[in-house]
Amino acid sequence: SSGINAEYGDALATHFRHEFDDMRQRTNILAELSNKLHKLCMKNDVSLVIVNQVRTGSEGGVQPCLGESWSHTAHRRVFLRRVSGDVYSATLMKGEKSGETTDFRISSRGIRDCPSQATSMK
Repeated sequence: SSGINAEYGDALATHFRHEFDDMRQRTNILAELSNKLHKLCMKNDVSLVIVNQVRTGSEGGVQPCLGESWSHTAHRRVFLRRVSGDVYSATLMKGEKSGETTDFRISSRGIRDCPSQATSMK
């Protein structure tokens, strides 16, 4: 059987959100980091999941903390949000099925789907 090789990275934005006064330098470093990570993943046949924090933008919408240029480096983007209580929503924002949404629950038994609540973004 073939498994999926994946690595997970979190809190990347922490190191880039407030440490740079020069946004051009920050963008260049993020682009170089993205390029190196992509090559490393291709060489080792590994998928990489990186969490990008979001913030409320100046007009009230949600914006990625690392900026739009970083968000374009991903092959797939999934937007996760809490719907209520233990119910969460995952919306594919970039990829073949962009706009599709599904709800799920997180419990002591793990992650479970909520088929009656599955929806699609229009």
